[in-house]
Amino acid sequence: MSNALAPVKRGGQLAGRTPRGLEDIGAEDLIIPKVLLLQFNSKLVKDQGKTAGTYINGGTMEDLGKTFEFIPIKATKYVDALKPEGKRMVFEFRTYKLEDERLAGRRFFPKGDLKANATTVMSFLVLINGLPAVIAFKSTGYNTGKRLASQSKLLGEDLFNSKYRMTIKSETKEGETYFVMDFERVGPSSDAEFKTAEDTYNALSGRMHEVDTPEGSSKGE
Repeated sequence: MSNALAPVKRGGQLAGRTPRGLEDIGAEDLIIPKVLLLQFNSKLVKDQGKTAGTYINGGTMEDLGKTFEFIPIKATKYVDALKPEGKRMVFEFRTYKLEDERLAGRRFFPKGDLKANATTVMSFLVLINGLPAVIAFKSTGYNTGKRLASQSKLLGEDLFNSKYRMTIKSETKEGETYFVMDFERVGPSSDAEFKTAEDTYNALSGRMHEVDTPEGSSKGE
């Protein structure tokens, strides 16, 4: 039997260099999927039968379960402004300037404030099973993102020197249960994992404004 049509891997991966044939494709053309934590009121739970209190890959809709391991690569901070649409608050615009004059008078999201029309986000480019993804900590999960950044900052090590495991906490307020992102440190990343993360950092970290976009990277929560 001929193996002529069997796929053969040659050369480097995307993280290490630009694959031949994709020289004209830039970071702005890439879709890096976001990791979503599903709540009971998520459209994917109500309309598509996904399970609340679990993670999914927002690009592929792959179920990630209640826990998965990842290596953080680059942290970015920005503000998403919101506007009302029916009974929901939906995305209006994003700014990486925390003193942006368009934010004047906005009400930022503290825990439990349903009238907020802006939220600060700490977003991490990560590797999950060797592939890039984005984990965005916001609203009730924002302090979790701050803890993740603080661990490496205080230790003075590269962010991708360690591997972590995402977990979930459940909290109840006024009789309603919701889920919050959490994490725990697994240990140091392996030499191979560190190298892949470093290559990804070199390839994408300077283009986070382009690859971490509010549209197109997930199919809705």
